[in-house]
Amino acid sequence: MKKIILLSSVAIFALAYEGCGKDKREALNTLSQSIYVSIDNQFKKNEELQRGLISYFSSSVQNSSTQTSNLTLKNVKFINKNGLVCAEISKDEVIKSATETLKELKTFSIDKLPENFKEKEKTIKAILGKISFVKAILNLKEEEISKLNSLEKKLKDLANKGEVTFALNIPYAKISISGEKGTFYPSKAILLNPGHYSYKITAEGYEPTMGEFNIKAGEEKTISESLTSKEVMKKVKEKDDYYTKSTELNINYGYAFNGSADKEWDSEKRIDVKIMKNWGIYKLGWGLSAGTKTRWTAKDMNELEILVTGRVQLPQLFDTTFHINKMALIPYFGVEAGWDIYKFIDKSDHKVDDISTIGRGVIGTTILIHKQLGFDIEYKGGFVDKKDNIISAGIVMDF
Repeated sequence: MKKIILLSSVAIFALAYEGCGKDKREALNTLSQSIYVSIDNQFKKNEELQRGLISYFSSSVQNSSTQTSNLTLKNVKFINKNGLVCAEISKDEVIKSATETLKELKTFSIDKLPENFKEKEKTIKAILGKISFVKAILNLKEEEISKLNSLEKKLKDLANKGEVTFALNIPYAKISISGEKGTFYPSKAILLNPGHYSYKITAEGYEPTMGEFNIKAGEEKTISESLTSKEVMKKVKEKDDYYTKSTELNINYGYAFNGSADKEWDSEKRIDVKIMKNWGIYKLGWGLSAGTKTRWTAKDMNELEILVTGRVQLPQLFDTTFHINKMALIPYFGVEAGWDIYKFIDKSDHKVDDISTIGRGVIGTTILIHKQLGFDIEYKGGFVDKKDNIISAGIVMDF
């Protein structure tokens, strides 16, 4: 206790403190800074204080340097000096302000922190600054120091956390987070230490949803999820399972662009007709593709392709289900290969016939509105002789 008294007497060695600025607000902020700096300097000059106390209080002052404008100093006098506004306060008034701040801190509770994350962060910084101010200025009892230390630790723990909120379509859903005890609920802010987390959301009558996220200290994050009812998911899965074991007729109408250097395939209309067989993850088939720049007549047709194609279906690959409401989605990727028999008019108005090889990458999505009927959206890009690009859409029918 004797060391604390000595610290207090040294800290208030100055009879008055002063701070100047372009206006009263800046002068008050500078005044608060000068009080901290003065206290810090006195610690360093006094060799009788134990090194541990010097380190502790010096650290408190330095860590609070950005929080000093939050100090509440009363009976401050303002004078003009050399075109600046200067704020002055006596030693006794500083002690009085610290005493009133201590009373305020004794009645403060963590529960009083604002709900808003940014406001909460701002308030925590202000309270930490006041704690440092009181510790440095007053001759405190051991019980008071213990309570302030406890409050300071809790506030610093909160300041080092991030906040995550779950926005869900089911208000009574339950949320579990890895490494955290208990159950959380939507729209209620959750404070977490910085790190990587996984979560699981459950609700009666709905399919569970899982995911992962990272949170940083001081970060505010909202995670939005939409749970799907088990009844809807059951119907989607029925379509999905039926489709991935069926044989289908695929008819697509498309448009080719950015063809070869001679541009013979630019702005070409196309029709693809394919027979595809599903084997779960994989889909294999063959078909014909015709293209024209004008009319769909034999003499105007520009080319005819004979193709074999293979696809990998993502829902089956990852053992999951994609859907929009009750419509199942089957994203896929793959390749197609074959031969192209084509004719076109060259620059001398002569008809030219030729055969080229085809190799294309394929990505697309099938949208099932019924077990036996759906739509197909597809993009294909050539990478062998015929480096064309094709976008198309069409229908898929099971038979």
